[in-house]
Amino acid sequence: MTTVVALGLVRQSGGGAVLADGSVRQFDIYAAEVAWEGGWRPVLVSAVGAEALLGMRMLAGHELRIAVVPDGAVEITPLP
Repeated sequence: MTTVVALGLVRQSGGGAVLADGSVRQFDIYAAEVAWEGGWRPVLVSAVGAEALLGMRMLAGHELRIAVVPDGAVEITPLP
């Protein structure tokens, strides 16, 4: 939630999700904008506990490469 407060995001709604372990978590949804491919794009951000999560929808049509090590590189490349 600290990131949400620091960015001054505005709460839009709330929701719930069933996690992989079967538990149910409640979360708040906030409106934000991100710099994406040379412009600004509106997105919804879910705040689950202390984490601010951005969904996978904006990655549609892109390749995502992640080096899963501490401080690993993340590359997002548009697909042709």
